[in-house]
Amino acid sequence: PNGFFITNAGANNVRDGGGQAADMIVINVGQDSYRAFTSRCTHEGCTVASFSAGRILCPCHGSEFDSTGRNVAGPAPRPLTEFATTYAAATRTITVRRA
Repeated sequence: PNGFFITNAGANNVRDGGGQAADMIVINVGQDSYRAFTSRCTHEGCTVASFSAGRILCPCHGSEFDSTGRNVAGPAPRPLTEFATTYAAATRTITVRRA
């Protein structure tokens, strides 16, 4: 459970209620268990770039977020915004929606 992917822009990405691309990072937190968060660091808006050892990492100023999106290190003042996810094993599809 260390896999992740980041999505930004493009026709097949999640859109918010206003039609804007919802930049996000989706992390695998266990077998068939996923969490999705905004991929913008709450410090200065840099794109969080990786998920390693249970931490979502921002490369700009060293902020770190745990697998619940809570800020645990660095200058980030707030947690990441979380999106609700469901996983359909039959189709191997993750559906992401606003929490």
